Amino acid sequence: DELLVGYLAQLPPTALQGISDARAILQRATVPPGAAPPPGDRVAVVRAPEAPVQIVDFSDIKCSHCANLDRTMRELHRILPPGSYAHEARWYPLDADCNASLDPAFTGPDDVRCLAPKVLGCVHRARPAQADELRARFFEEQQTLTAARIDELTLAIAGLSADALAACLEAPDADAALAADVAYADRYAPEGTPLVVINGRQGVSYGPFLYALILARGDVDHPAFGALPPPAAELHMH
Repeated sequence: DELLVGYLAQLPPTALQGISDARAILQRATVPPGAAPPPGDRVAVVRAPEAPVQIVDFSDIKCSHCANLDRTMRELHRILPPGSYAHEARWYPLDADCNASLDPAFTGPDDVRCLAPKVLGCVHRARPAQADELRARFFEEQQTLTAARIDELTLAIAGLSADALAACLEAPDADAALAADVAYADRYAPEGTPLVVINGRQGVSYGPFLYALILARGDVDHPAFGALPPPAAELHMH
């Protein structure tokens, strides 16, 4: 509690406003009907079933905001104690070739948006220790990422050859995990990425708010938040 109060006290007004807006968005959100799918095998996961804050995010490999969120979650993992939150990273590719929920016009000039998460799934199953590093590299190079570069990085970091990767990608269940992610995200009718789900409700990817909420043990009504300014009249998901 003291850490939360001290953290809020040293933030500039713009950050406090951002936390207030993010908090209001989460407060107004509802949990959609139906049970969430099981975690399954994911590249970036902080498992803590009993943690008071459960975060699930859905990203697109070429989304710059998703890359920022990936860096945010890595920093939270570095500075927060184990058991304070759980994190599961899933995918929502903005490409109709592997996301049937999108208009067919949303098809990119290459298959990177669809290929990257599938490759990471293969690497996670074959070389789990290298999968998270590979995900970070994909995000670092997202603006210039190509299918050929994905093959290069996968071989260099995970030791999987193009032939081994192709065999994995051609397996009957290769698309199943990605399809499950898309179906899970569609429960929240996403309008873009990243989609961030906090304790079953749609939230936002604002790092200072995620940190403050974890310090508050998931309590959006924590007394420390009473020092925040009123939320903006018009709230925007970001």
